[in-house]
Order: sequence, then C-alpha cells, then structure tokens
Amino acid sequence: MNSLLLLLLTVPLITSLPSPSTICHSDNEFSCGDSCIPIDFRCDNVKDCKSGADEQGCAYLHKCPANDFMCRSGECITASFKCNDEWDCSDGSDENGCREWELLRARKTFGLEPSIEPTTPKPQECDADSNFECKVSRECLPLQKRCDGVTDCAYGDDEEGCIDRQCYLDEYVMCKDGVHCIHEDRFCDGFPNCPDGSDEKGCSFESLPDAETYLDPELCSSSEFRCSSGACIQKKDMCNGVKDCDDGSDEDGQCGECRDFGCSFKCIDSPRGPECTCPPKSFLSSDYRTCEAEDLCAFDVHECNQHCRQSYGAVTCYCSEGYHLLSPNECTAKPEFHNGSLIFVYRENSVRRTQLFNESSFYEEQVTPIDGSRILSLAFHPSTDQLFMVVSYKQHITELLVHDGTTSSALLTGVHMKHIAVDWITGNIYYAVEGADPGIGVCSPQGEYCRMLIRGEYNDDHGYTQHYGGLIFHPKRSQIIWLERNSEHQNGAVMVADTDGQYPRRLDHLDIGHLKTISIDYVQDHLYVAGDNSLNRIDLHTLKSATVSADISPRSMVVFNGHYYYVERDSHILKKAKFGEEKAQHLHLVGQKDVALAINNRLYYDMYSNPCESKKCSHMCVLEHRLFSDVPHAKCICPDQYKMVDGACVFSENTFSRVHLSNNRMMELCQVGSICQNGGFCASLRNSTFENPSCVCPEGFNGLYCENASAVYDGEESVGWVIALWILLFIVISIVVFLCVVFARYPTLRHRAELVLGVTVPIISSPLSKSNSSSRSPIILGAENGPSTIPRNESVDNTSNNFPNPMYNVPTTAPFLARPPYSEPTGY
Repeated sequence: MNSLLLLLLTVPLITSLPSPSTICHSDNEFSCGDSCIPIDFRCDNVKDCKSGADEQGCAYLHKCPANDFMCRSGECITASFKCNDEWDCSDGSDENGCREWELLRARKTFGLEPSIEPTTPKPQECDADSNFECKVSRECLPLQKRCDGVTDCAYGDDEEGCIDRQCYLDEYVMCKDGVHCIHEDRFCDGFPNCPDGSDEKGCSFESLPDAETYLDPELCSSSEFRCSSGACIQKKDMCNGVKDCDDGSDEDGQCGECRDFGCSFKCIDSPRGPECTCPPKSFLSSDYRTCEAEDLCAFDVHECNQHCRQSYGAVTCYCSEGYHLLSPNECTAKPEFHNGSLIFVYRENSVRRTQLFNESSFYEEQVTPIDGSRILSLAFHPSTDQLFMVVSYKQHITELLVHDGTTSSALLTGVHMKHIAVDWITGNIYYAVEGADPGIGVCSPQGEYCRMLIRGEYNDDHGYTQHYGGLIFHPKRSQIIWLERNSEHQNGAVMVADTDGQYPRRLDHLDIGHLKTISIDYVQDHLYVAGDNSLNRIDLHTLKSATVSADISPRSMVVFNGHYYYVERDSHILKKAKFGEEKAQHLHLVGQKDVALAINNRLYYDMYSNPCESKKCSHMCVLEHRLFSDVPHAKCICPDQYKMVDGACVFSENTFSRVHLSNNRMMELCQVGSICQNGGFCASLRNSTFENPSCVCPEGFNGLYCENASAVYDGEESVGWVIALWILLFIVISIVVFLCVVFARYPTLRHRAELVLGVTVPIISSPLSKSNSSSRSPIILGAENGPSTIPRNESVDNTSNNFPNPMYNVPTTAPFLARPPYSEPTGY
C-alpha cells in the first residue's frame, strides 16, 4: 500500500520535469515550460506560450490593444502580421526571431539539436559591408535596396545622393539628373516633368503651329465676346438673334440655354453656355447659379472649424449633427461616434485599415493581397458597408471589385479605369477612365447600365493626353468634382459638373504649380487642392480660396473631424495632421504606388432619402440640382446604347460601353436566369467557350437585357404610316372630285382635257349645276318631237343623265342627237 502511494506521488514529479526537447538556449530562447520560443517573442503583447508566461512581468514600452503586436518602434499592428515575411513595423521588429521560431518548431518535430544560434540580426546591428542603416529609424536594410528607386527608409535616406541608378518600374525613364524617374509618355509632352527639364530638351515640335498662328495678338476685354474669326463684339450682342460676328459664332453653340439653367438673379446667354450674374454685395456660389449675400461668416474672417452664425455684428460657432463644441471655435465628433477606420492600400495589391479614434491600435488587414494586380482607387459605401476598389491587371485591363467584408467580387470592367466615387444616396458609381476615349461616366448600382457623361481629350498623334487626379461625389449639391490634366490644363484644373454631366466648368483658378490631388470636407463644404508643396482650400459656398499649408506635398488625401490624412509624395509615409498644427503623426510606411485612401465613419457622409425610389426611372436615375432646395432631387437618363424618345429610353445599338458589367458577374446572373427578361436567354459571343455572354431577345423585345417592348414602339410607327396613307388618299380623292365638278360646270375645260389626254373625262354633276345649265340652254324649234335643248358637249354614255327642263313636255324617248363639230367660241 505504501509503495503504491509513493508511486502515485512521484509520477507527477517525473512528468513535470522538462524533457530533453524543452531545454532552451539561455541566450536566445525563452522557456514556456513545455516548449521554447525565441527571446524576441518575449514581452511583445502576443501570448506565444500556452500559459502566457512570455507576457508575464513585462514592462511595456507603450500600450497596445490585447493580442496586437507591439512594435519596438512604438506602433501597434495586428498579431497576424507577425512573421509574415514583411516589415510591418517601421523598424522591422515584427520579423525578429521568426527564423529561429521556424527552426525551433522543426527541432521539436524532427528531434534536432536542443539549441540553435540566432540567425536574424537585430536592426541596430547593421553590417556596413552588406547592409545599409537608416538614419532616423535605425532600420537595417540589405545593401541592394540602396539607390534602387524605391524608398525603404521611413525618411527616404536610402535614396539620397544616388547617381547612375536605374528606374525599377517598367515604362519609366530616368531624368538627366540621375535621380527622378517619370513615365515615358511624359517625355516631349510640352511640359517639363523632370525637375531639371531634361524631358523636354531635344524634342521635335515641327508639327506644332508657329507662334503667330497659335497666339492671336488681338485679345478681347472682359466685357467683350471673341468671335471664332478673332473679332471682338460686346457681350450684350451675343445670342440676340442677330449675327454680329462675321462668321455668326455669336449666335451658335449653347445660345438659348438660360431658360433652363436656373440663375437666381440674372442669366446672360452665351454661345459657350449660360452665365449667371449677381447684384452688388453678393457673390455667385459654386453651383454657378445661386447668388448669396456676403457676411462675416466667410471662412477667411471667422475662426470656427465648422459652422458660423452671424448676429448683431458678431459670430457664433456651432456644430453639425453628431459633433459638439470642444472649445468656442472647435467642433469634434461626439464620443458615440468614436469608431470607424481609415482605409488605405498597402503593397499595391492589399488593403489595410487603422482605427480613427484609437491611437494605440495601428492597423489590420481588410483585403488580402490580390495576385497580379494593383489597386488604383478606393471608395466606401456607408449604406451597405461595402468597399469598392478599382483593380488594374496586365494590358491596362481594370475591374471594379466590391468587398463585402469577407470576399471580393467583380462588378464592372473596362480599360484604363482609374478613379471611382460612389453615390451612397442612389447607389450609382461614378468613374474616370483614361487612355483612348477618356472621360467621366456613371453606372447604375448593379452595373447593368453605364453612360459616359463628359468626354475627355485624346490625341492619336501624341498619345494619351487626358489624365485624372481624383473624383468626388457631392450629394448636397448634386455635383461631381474632379481633377484633370490635359493639353489645355497642363498644370491641372479642378472641374465641376452636375451629376448628369451637364454644365461642366472649371472650379479653381489656383496658381500653385502642378495640382496633385483633391479632397473634400462634406461638413464644412470645403474642397482641398494639393499642389507643389502647397495645400489650398476652396470654400464651395463662396468660391474663395486660402492656403492651408505651404510645407507638404501629398499624393492623396482625405479630410475628417478636423484632421487630414495624406500620403506624402517623397517619403511615401501615411501621415495624420490636425488643421492649424504643423506637426504630423506618422501612421504607416507605404509603397511608391500606394495612394488610395477612404474613410469609414457615419459622420463623414451626408445622408438623404433616395429620391430615385419614387422617380421610377426605367434604366438610370441620377440626382438633380434644384434651385433653392436643400435636398437632392431625381432625374432619369438613358445609358450609352439608348436614346431618349418621348421620355422613354429606346434601344439604338448593341455595343459595349467603355465601362460595362463584368463578364464574371454577367455569367453569374446568366446561370441563375435573373438577367435576361421577357423570355430572353443568355448566349455566348464565342462558340467555343461561354465568354462575353449577352441576352438574345425574342421577337418584339430589344435592349441589353430584352427589357424594352420593341413591338409597341414599332406599332406606333405603323399606325403613323397608316394615318399618313389615309390622309394622302383623302387628298387625292378630293382633287379628283373637285376636277370632275369643275369639268361638269365648264364643258370647255373638260373638252380640252379630253383632247390633251385622248380619253373621255367622266364628270360628277350636282343637281344645281344641271338645273342651271338646262335653264340657260337655247331652245331648238322645229324638232321632230317637239322643242328640245341644244345638247351639251358630253359623251353619249352620259346623255341619259341630262336633267330635262320641266317647262317643256320633252318625251322620254327623245331622238338621238349627233354631237355637232366643236368650234372655238369667239372671244374665249
């Protein structure tokens, strides 16, 4: 019994002793008790030991959310980024000890030696012969990353002082300075893109016009209109129905559009489009229609960071819904809205996010890497919590992917699609495409229908000249705003148009060099425009501009809650800064092509009811601007392959638009039979495989999806032809009857017609005409059977129709009277 008790007591002691496989190397390993982990895994805020012993008794450098990895450089990242073969921490500490961890697991699995030597050098231990050490972050990089054209150090010092290096991107060419790389299409495009201007030296411009041809020395004043011939006339003489220009150009173009444009004060018709004017002490708002009175709440006078109210010569600050006053001048989001995230592209083909209000949480992955692709643009849909991405593949093929939080699916496809903006009120998707046939367009929420709204510039001789630098949707104003660069606006121009593409015009008149990107603050109605080392703000309410900062040069930017988030052009660092403060916070080191940003927070988006739900448009519905209205209205438009006829979209051609429903999405809908309507069915445009499917419509229906009843429209045309034929027949019969009556009234004319035509002309005589003729006929005396009248010149067949004079007793069997020879009456 005692032996059994002793055995039971010693078994736990034996099993608790470390086995030979759990003996850890004292210098570079930490013992969890039952296993070993690299010493670098100790106190990184991630429990690698089952018991959590590696995180006990730690004095952390800073705070991170539970189970987030704590970078030695002070950042917090998602634990899944640890040991993923990428430096997610700016100092690369998330990759420390990873090689040792793999060897430790192999040792445990295959029974290798119980100890190993460290194989991953710490960032601060840089071998000058094979590594390069960054100056500020002390990162240790392989020497081959030095002067490779990619900024790897947080402050770009690995690319400083480089000479004789090569451009690492395809289709990019080195400037003469040996430092900067530009796209090959930018060489000899008429504008210096290299800092030293070497891209425009030695170019041949024989095809360009000379200065005298290109520049007309005669300029018109602001009160004059310049004719196409170069002459100047007074603006008051435009569109007045009189051609004052020799070529008549003052009466062409868009004359007459003032009646539909909707100026609040006065409209001037112009061949270039309507121009609204305002009375004194008022200004023209950014919708180019509304005149508003000036007050003290112009943004260059008051200090409110959101809204201002004028009263008795003083101003009072107030906040939008969801915000509250933090100070007399500063509004900030209420605590219940301290959520949401900043979304950004990482390593070209993946998407990450960081929390907007939690400074300790750095970032986490939202969209896993998409192989063989590059993400060009992002847009978030707050009503559906979906992320929209423009993804580029080889040969400039692009797709619009929709990510629902778990998976991504293709909705639209096209060539050279670059920017998108989601209308979160109606669900429409606005896009900008470059390359051949560039422009701004819109697609319906499900992608079935698309329409090009505004055509861009394309020159076959000198390549693609139209480029876009951003696209914004503004629901309150029912407008789209975009940044474009072409031969007319070589430094870039901010353009604005209604959401149906009407009335496009330039919004800015800034002189800040190359315009890089645009962003909007929906709360304050401010548009931000970034140029060369300058950030400017345009108040869309007053169209006044001001410089915000002269020391930054962002490649992309978003604005929210009094802060602006941007990717710096030179350092490729994602930063966060507060308006009015110079210091910026470093958030993340991104790649050279990672520029797309988006905001996921309810307060960022203006929410309105969807007016298209009651409009009931057959194909596409967009928001419409209405004068003196604070809410958007709806307007029906037709897709590219349709035309508007009597308020309905009539199918005109079966061709693809520049952007259209993706083949994958079309095939998915075809397989479930939910795309072709009215008995139509899906068929492939290729016989061998089911590719590029389209709907084959039954007789009587047409359209991309057989949604239009063509028989109704054709029937209307048939009815029109029948009515036209009946009208023509009525006219012919009326003419014939008229001639017959005339011939009956005037025998001489009838006889002439018979001589000319060589036929007997029938007549239709009225009782009145016959009675009058009989009463005027002379009486022949001495006739065989009594008195008779002289027969009129009419055919024998019609003599029986003569009406006898009742005053004479003419027998019904009157003898046949031969027709006397015709002689021309004298004096006729």
